[in-house]
Amino acid sequence: FFLTTTLFALNFIGDGLREDGISLQSFEVPAGATRLFLGSADSGDWNDNFGSLQASVEQEVADITPFCTAKLSSEGCLPSIGYTGYPALAGTHEFNVVCAEVSPNTKGTLFYGRAQYVIPFQGGYLCTNVKIKRTPITITPQTVSGAPCSSAFTFDFNAWIQGGNDPTLLPGDVIYAQWWMRDPGAFSKTGLSDALQIQLCQ
Repeated sequence: FFLTTTLFALNFIGDGLREDGISLQSFEVPAGATRLFLGSADSGDWNDNFGSLQASVEQEVADITPFCTAKLSSEGCLPSIGYTGYPALAGTHEFNVVCAEVSPNTKGTLFYGRAQYVIPFQGGYLCTNVKIKRTPITITPQTVSGAPCSSAFTFDFNAWIQGGNDPTLLPGDVIYAQWWMRDPGAFSKTGLSDALQIQLCQ
């Protein structure tokens, strides 16, 4: 069998199994595709083919939920966590965990753990715990205005996990992610965003 979608991609399905004969094949639908066509092919004429095909299609929906409370910065910013894209351990699309309402040229890191955990921490709230892992330090870009609260952090979490940085993560796992950042004007010298509960997909 062949599968094709519009915008156009052609995939040979065969029996739906990989070369090991056990694990299932998977196909990524192109962005913008709206229709699915199924068809059979053989080595000769197709006009003598007959019969029918049946298919079931399921859409996997990521469970992403904000929680916890951000810490007001010394410049009056309230760092706000958000996201674009779809969290997945395979594929080529992005899943950007962002943090808006941050001043330009601020250093920070996205960190995550395996449990929701809301306790007072550095003048704000620590929103995650258990097997905490930190991503590399990143810096918010300069903006045209250069004003406080006018920039944002962005981190592609799909690229992070698909790059082998945390092989313990599996489809269906739930993580709790939060941004930490420098805030020289604060008593603790640090800032904290609110958090996201993220369920990872295949």
